[in-house]
Amino acid sequence: MNPILEKMRVYLLIALGTLLFPILLFPRRKNKQMRVLVYPQLTRLGDLISATPVLRALKEYDENVHVAVAVSPKTAGILIHHPLVDELLILENEEYLSFFGIFRFFKKVRDGHFDWGFNIAASTLGTLSLLFGGVSRRVKITRSGRPLSEQLSDWMNSVCVPHTDGEYLPELYVRTVAALGVPAPSEIRKEVGIHNSDEEAVEKIFARERVPVNATLIGIGVSAGNAIKEWPVERFAELARQVSLIDENYHFVFIGTEADRGKVAIARAHVQGRSTAILDVPLQQLPALIKRFALYIAADSGPIHIAEAVGTPLIDIAGPVASYELSPRGNRAVVLTPAGIEPSVFAFRESGSVEEARLVAEAIPVDVVLDAVKQLL
Repeated sequence: MNPILEKMRVYLLIALGTLLFPILLFPRRKNKQMRVLVYPQLTRLGDLISATPVLRALKEYDENVHVAVAVSPKTAGILIHHPLVDELLILENEEYLSFFGIFRFFKKVRDGHFDWGFNIAASTLGTLSLLFGGVSRRVKITRSGRPLSEQLSDWMNSVCVPHTDGEYLPELYVRTVAALGVPAPSEIRKEVGIHNSDEEAVEKIFARERVPVNATLIGIGVSAGNAIKEWPVERFAELARQVSLIDENYHFVFIGTEADRGKVAIARAHVQGRSTAILDVPLQQLPALIKRFALYIAADSGPIHIAEAVGTPLIDIAGPVASYELSPRGNRAVVLTPAGIEPSVFAFRESGSVEEARLVAEAIPVDVVLDAVKQLL
């Protein structure tokens, strides 16, 4: 949709929601089973995985609570086999891109008869979806410097939970469900589900691509989905060359999409005989694939969070990303940011310039990443 039309739609919906507020929230049927809708970032995979501690908190509070999660077609696959998700509400592309199509998504929410909605995306669209969806009690994260649309619509929520700069976002997400009386889960950790069919699919891929059975697999992701966060592909090539000299049993598996084929070819330049390219793996199978790696190396991206969730040792070349917000934690993760340089890419704040971010990403040399490889392997 044209950005101007998109903005017009948002403000028209805010005006309509203000006018119809009492009617939209007219008391509806009472559910025998509590029904909750979690509304995270719809398109950013890492943010979605970082929201999974909320699911754990809800299920530990009441194992019978019905938990639905709003997602986009792009990210839905990561939650298809998640054991804590009872329902996915998909905001289809045509629903979002069509000026009036969004009302079809609102109807999906309304048909769900949800008692509580948690807008942890901190978005205006999340507020409007819960309001027009008739969700009885609505909780939203608020942030400083938020856009005018949020300032005009935040009053539509039942509870607002303020974001504090420097806060670890999975902990912030969990704080939102405290409005329901839900305590923090026993452990705040990212989780994804792996089905037997996913593992079988990966086995077939390995057989087809002739991945050595007894090799130590090192996964490498050369793309981050956002060019300003990416580490230069030539450095991945040099890193693979140097790591290959450490142990002849190391085999490199480069993953990405079909659009990354050219980058992968460059990264494999020095290790062609000891590497495999696996592209366009369905998102729901990616956790099973990454779990097979002895180590996963990539710029800050969705698969990095998958690696953390499945327990694979990882190196997150975070570069310009504010690592305190979402980056992996624990002794199986090394997060690399250049010393003495402030981050410029944030989840809940306006990011710096593209030029600034690129300089930060390129400030991490190969030898620093190589040291981290030796540490984890």
